[in-house]
Formats: sequence, C-alpha cells, structure tokens
Amino acid sequence: MVSLKKIYDKLFLNFLTVYRKVPLRAKYIFSFIIHAIIFLSLFFSRPVVGIYLFDYRLGEILILLSLLFSLLILFTPTKYFFELKNNYLIYIYKLVITYFILTLFLRETSILDPYTFRSSSYIWTVSFLFFGYYFLSKFNFDKLTSWALLAILPSIYIISTGNYPNFIIDFFISFSDKFVFIKGSDLTIALISCTLLLNVLLKNEKLKIIYFFGIISLFLPLLLFNSRASFVAATIYLILSLPYFIPAIRKNYIIFFVSVAISIPLFIFSGYRVYGNFSFEKDPEVSRIQEITDTFGGISDQKNTRDSLLFYFEDGRLYSGDPTTDWRLDIWQDVFEDLGNKNLVLKGYGYKEIIPVMKDPSAPGRLGRDGLNENVHNYFVNILARGGLPNVLFFIALHLLLIQTYVKKNSNYKILIYVFPLMLLANFDATMEGVNFPLIFYSFYGYFIRKGL
Repeated sequence: MVSLKKIYDKLFLNFLTVYRKVPLRAKYIFSFIIHAIIFLSLFFSRPVVGIYLFDYRLGEILILLSLLFSLLILFTPTKYFFELKNNYLIYIYKLVITYFILTLFLRETSILDPYTFRSSSYIWTVSFLFFGYYFLSKFNFDKLTSWALLAILPSIYIISTGNYPNFIIDFFISFSDKFVFIKGSDLTIALISCTLLLNVLLKNEKLKIIYFFGIISLFLPLLLFNSRASFVAATIYLILSLPYFIPAIRKNYIIFFVSVAISIPLFIFSGYRVYGNFSFEKDPEVSRIQEITDTFGGISDQKNTRDSLLFYFEDGRLYSGDPTTDWRLDIWQDVFEDLGNKNLVLKGYGYKEIIPVMKDPSAPGRLGRDGLNENVHNYFVNILARGGLPNVLFFIALHLLLIQTYVKKNSNYKILIYVFPLMLLANFDATMEGVNFPLIFYSFYGYFIRKGL
C-alpha cells in the first residue's frame, strides 16, 4: 500500500516539474517586478503599495501573494528548503500558520472574509523572508547598481525635506489610494537597510566610513522632527554599528576624523533645513501636541497626567506626561485588561473584527480623524490581541530562531544591529501591521541571513 507521505512527495515533485517548465524569461520578469516593488517601496514608502492595479491595491495583491507563498511553505516538505531544511525556523513558521487556522475555528471566523486576512497580514508577510533568502540574494548587484544605491538615501532625504517632485505627487494622487510623505518609521528602515546593504556590497572602506557617518548626520534631525521613536531607533543603530567600524577606523583614522569633521556641519545644516532654525525647535509642536491630545479625547486631562514626569503609576496604571506616549500606554493597558476580563488571554480576539478597545466610547479618538486607524501601535500587543498568549510565544520563538539562523550561518551577531532598532520601533508604531515596512524588513532580513553582514 502506498503511504500518504509518498503520495504527498509525488504531488510536490509534480509541482516542481511544472514550475521548472515555466519559461526562464517569465521567471526573470516576475523576479524583476518584485525587486522593483521592494526598492520603490524603500524609496517612496506607503503610496507605492496603494497603487491600483485592476481595481485592487498593490498592497492587497502583495498580501495575497504572501498568503499563497505562506501556504506553499506550510505544505512543502521540509527537505525541499535545502540550506534551511534542518532549521527549526521552518517548523515554527508552519506552527504559526497552523495556529492561525486553529484560531479561525475557535473564534468562528469566516475564511472568505477579506478582513480576516487583512488583520492577519503580520503572519503572511513573514514569508517575504524566504523570498529575500532564496531570490533577493541572487540579485546581481553590479557596480552600477551599487552606485545607484548610494544615491537612494540622499534622494530620500531631499524629497523628505521639501523637494518632493510635483509630477510624482500627481502620479500617486491619480493612481494610488492616497499620497503621504514618508513617515519616520519608513525613513528609519530605509536608512538602516540601505546602509547595511552598502556595507555588504562596497569594498572601499574609506567610502563606507564617509558615507555612513555623513548620511546618519543628515537623517538624525529629520527623524527627530518626524518621530522620536524613529530617532531613538536610528541612534541605537548608530551606537551598535560603531564597534564593527573600529577595524576600518584604525586603518583609516584620518578618513574617520575627516568624516566626523564633515558630519558636524552636515548635522547642523540638516537641523536648519528641517526645523528652519538652529535651535532644533519645532514651532508648531505645542499646537501639534494639543491637537493630538484633543483628537484622542484629552486623555492626559481626563487622567490628571503629570506633565513633569515621563512615566509614573497612578491607580494601578502606568501613565506618561507625554501625550502621544500616554495615548499608546492607555491602549496597551486597555487591551491587557479587556483580554483578562473576557478570559481571552489564551485565545485572543481573533481576526474577524477590529480590536474592541480601539472603539471604546470612553476613550474617543483612537480611530483617528479619518476613522481608519485600528492599530494599537505595538507589534507584540497586536499579536497578543489577535491570537492570544500562545501566538506571542510562537512569534518570540520565530524571531529568536531568525537570529539563531543568521548566527549559525555567519558566525557573528551583526544581525542585531538590523533587528534590534527596527523591532524597538515596531513596538512604538504601526509598522508590521502594514505592507511596506514588513516587505522591506523581511526581504532584507532574508538577504542578510544568506549573504551575511
């Protein structure tokens, strides 16, 4: 009697046979399109994934592709993952997908509802990791593309500081669901991803030193203006990167001092360009904070927030004197309390509706001015809310195994310079719940695992 395993292997071998028969040109075209989307998303961020193709947004198409790719991973025998075949990473991701399917049954969620897969996109976008590992890593970054990469970050800086070309704005207004300037988190992942990629590709150590310190000095004021969390993440990235520059600095110490000397006026120039003054004072800051406070229901007033303290406890809850931080803390704690009160810590809310605390009438404004915000602005709180505590444990294991996979393959811990700042950022902003950020994060992650840092 033929075993089920043999039938399963036979079916998959037939699938591979069909795949091999796909014309090589078609494979190249598909690969080029995906690569182009990644780098356009890196450059223009959110408006790119909002472009409409056949009445569907590009982001929706990408989520569908990542879903199909994830299901392919689920049903692919582990032995066909080649270099990763003996890695627990494959098993834990399969477990994550299986647990999602179980959650659908536990929460009686329709598998045909598009919202189910929209709210679970943080699961499917993990599959971009394997695209980065198996496909992006095969991209031939020749000298021309390497030099082109050098121009990406200065160009992003220019368009983010008041020189966005009108024809591009008009294009996104006409063909995308919205046009927005690049927000802080997207600037940060562009900065970190590009500088690390260039560090892999460039052989000239002097150029690496000059470019790294110069571009960081330009971006820090811009990040501070856009988002304090992004500024902190970039600063941590700078600090973590310094030890790995020491060997190159020792051999090129004159170039290093020249770079520092250039970086200081670049930082001052950037501060003036971004803020319009040399004091790094954001004139509309007071009104902005007031606007946020009003928009989110005057949380700090309602709860008698102490403005002089960054964090403090009152009535068993954690508060912050900063309105935006306090807004986040309020949501996160409401999620924990609501899950506990409803005995949903193990199961979560599921994927069929918006997280309930975002619609809490006692805390108006959480949905934002347009009523479209449904993100709790914390990666792991969102994971907990959707799938419960087991879901959190699976994702913690997944990310630890990703680090372990890199270390095992490359014999160093350099990947932490990439992961730690971006994971920190993901827990203070709505990043991994979208399309643009995880597309870049996981694709480059897979590339770095394969190629090293």
